[in-house]
Amino acid sequence: MQCGSCVFGFSACSGGKTESIKNVFGTAIPYLVGVPDPYDYYCPLHRWTLEFSGPEISSRLGGLIEGKLKQVVITKTGYSPRIIEAKLIGTGGVTTATGEQLEVALGGYSTWMSFEKLVTKG
Repeated sequence: MQCGSCVFGFSACSGGKTESIKNVFGTAIPYLVGVPDPYDYYCPLHRWTLEFSGPEISSRLGGLIEGKLKQVVITKTGYSPRIIEAKLIGTGGVTTATGEQLEVALGGYSTWMSFEKLVTKG
């Protein structure tokens, strides 16, 4: 295959499902659709976790939120289900962020993320 100005991405881990090219680059190509990846569990980053305190996550997302972060609501996912769009609810209002923006800001390994608030005693 020859390509004058192609962009190719590579990830060692799919998380168990690949993503459709439409959700990555915005253009649908019939044969580049998301499919299950039954062998991904061998990948060391098949599952990963990042933990932040309230002030830490608000700081990391500072350019994307108004005020301090209260909640992340995932509003659109792809096939995989990687985040395409999320609402960030802050103390100063609601903003929208892409999965890529969240991945970069939080230092994630993928846009396939979920968010939950951990409550500790003490």
